[in-house]
Amino acid sequence: MTLKTLNGVGPKTIEYLTKANVHDLNDLLLLEPVKYINYELSKDITSLKSLYFIENVRIAKVNKLAKNICQIIFLAELNNKTYRFIIFNKDYILYSLKKSLYVYASYQREKNYFLVDKIFQTKPLDIKVIYNIKGISDSNLSKIIYNAFNYFKAPPERLPLAIIDKYKFISYSDYLIKMHFPKDEEDLKQVLRRKTYEKYFWRSFFYEILNLKNQRQKEPKEFNKEEIKELIKKLPFELTLDQKEVLNEVLSELNSTKRINRLIEGDVGSGKTIVALLIAYATLISGYQAVFLTPTVILANQHYKNALKYFSQVYLLTSHTKTKERNEIIAKLNKGENILVIGTHSLLNIDFPKLGLVLVDEQQRFGVFQRSILQKKQPNCDTIYFTATPIPRSLAMTSYGGLDLSLIKTKPANRGKITTRVLNLLDLKPCFAKCLEKIAKGEQIFIVVPLIQSLDSNLFDLEKAKDLFASQIKAKYGFIHGKLKEQDKVEIIRKFNAKEIDVLIATTVIEVGVDIRNASVMIIMDADRYGLASLHQLRGRVGRSDLDSYVYLISDIESNERLALLEKIDDGFTLAEYDLKLRGPGDFLRNQSGFYNDVNTELEKKIFQYANYDGSNFAKKVFAAKTENKYDHILEMIAKYDYENN
Repeated sequence: MTLKTLNGVGPKTIEYLTKANVHDLNDLLLLEPVKYINYELSKDITSLKSLYFIENVRIAKVNKLAKNICQIIFLAELNNKTYRFIIFNKDYILYSLKKSLYVYASYQREKNYFLVDKIFQTKPLDIKVIYNIKGISDSNLSKIIYNAFNYFKAPPERLPLAIIDKYKFISYSDYLIKMHFPKDEEDLKQVLRRKTYEKYFWRSFFYEILNLKNQRQKEPKEFNKEEIKELIKKLPFELTLDQKEVLNEVLSELNSTKRINRLIEGDVGSGKTIVALLIAYATLISGYQAVFLTPTVILANQHYKNALKYFSQVYLLTSHTKTKERNEIIAKLNKGENILVIGTHSLLNIDFPKLGLVLVDEQQRFGVFQRSILQKKQPNCDTIYFTATPIPRSLAMTSYGGLDLSLIKTKPANRGKITTRVLNLLDLKPCFAKCLEKIAKGEQIFIVVPLIQSLDSNLFDLEKAKDLFASQIKAKYGFIHGKLKEQDKVEIIRKFNAKEIDVLIATTVIEVGVDIRNASVMIIMDADRYGLASLHQLRGRVGRSDLDSYVYLISDIESNERLALLEKIDDGFTLAEYDLKLRGPGDFLRNQSGFYNDVNTELEKKIFQYANYDGSNFAKKVFAAKTENKYDHILEMIAKYDYENN
């Protein structure tokens, strides 16, 4: 049975599914929704987004913000009481305001009004399943998946049966059905409970297996420390104390019989990359090959250009590398040449006969199994993971128990000051003024929006942001987002770097791997939609030179305590502790805040603790029985979808 034989699946649908990495029925059934929206009618007024039925709707005021964008204030009856409702949108929304409506909105208690996200003429389904597959509506995709279940064969259980019984989890078959077709909130809770446990269980299992394997000894890597010192002297800047400390620690371990399995955490702009390159250089001069794995082509290109400044035996290999160049690189590897290869996940399919080091940048963007594939190919290999998303020590110790931990907190000298301000959408004059000032000086601006395109949402998308800012700021605008081809993203970043673009409007695709020294303003629209870690990462895209920089967090939410923290705190490690308290370990680690937002954080903490304990114990039993390879297919499957969802 193939996708083509399903009702409603034609050549165009096959094309869209293929682009979403859905190639067969199995892929289709494993395709996870990006989020669910609960449209059950709310009887109580709450600050959480909820669905309300309102009557006697009448327009009170329309404020024009820019071409086709306006703030609409209307009055309506809810529970026999009159309230104000506010929506920011294209002006065509005026024609949707009928006498009686359903609105998806959040109540702003301090100001006594509702902030409206969506408007419906009729009652929507209780649970809306969102896939966000380009070219296929969510409703049509649900129909296709429903048809696929007619040919559904119960898959083998992924968790040990003793675990299923112990915690009364739904079966894997029921999980898949309820994941796509939840009837109510209870179904969603069952799906989320199992999903949360399973991710942590296999994460813990795999790190414990790596830890047990890493207890085996390796051959020391012999190198001349004077050569490292000479390279450091040639750097156009002085290493910070933290950089020196971490570098010396790792160089000592390279030269020992202990296999390195280390996580290096560094705040944004703290200089992790140069530390990684110096470690790679030490590996090369000791007679081994090295790999630098990155999640995006943009980041791979950036690291490649930086590495070439310091030593020559560096090569770039991504899915866009020409066949001739790819074959030349592989030939060098097969000859045993000591080279550093920088690239994306396409490196996972390459053999490295003398692999001595694997560097994984932004490690949280790869599944745990993916991060270990290269290491498994060469048992004498050291592995170092890097992240610019600081993880609280308490969480790192339980989630990454098999890894040693290093911190780079201090930032290089001669960096400009970063000022962060929270602004309401109706009070953008300070932001506009600063943008005009910076543009006049020849400096550049980032504007980040949560959506590529939105027809019915209160949220900003690319065009909506351009309409707003272009009405006040005359400049050369550009767009970048995750749906663009990788080579197009690279070209846009090249143009921005070359100052051919003044204002770059982007989604969070720029969160990592974009180093534009001349950018000095970051504007984040609908900032309340992001976690503290993401906001801090985005803030880190400016302030990368001696220019003073400004970050504007634009939000409709009144008195947002979470955003106010960013005005006071610029240290990522301190923010990480707050983020953990606010979001819980699940949302913090998996970076998928949309799955189902009404999560009981305390319950999730318990699941996290139990799953880590169970996964570790199960790994010890499996390792003792020498049957760990039996579970590779599960980890491969989880890693595949984990990577695609990131």
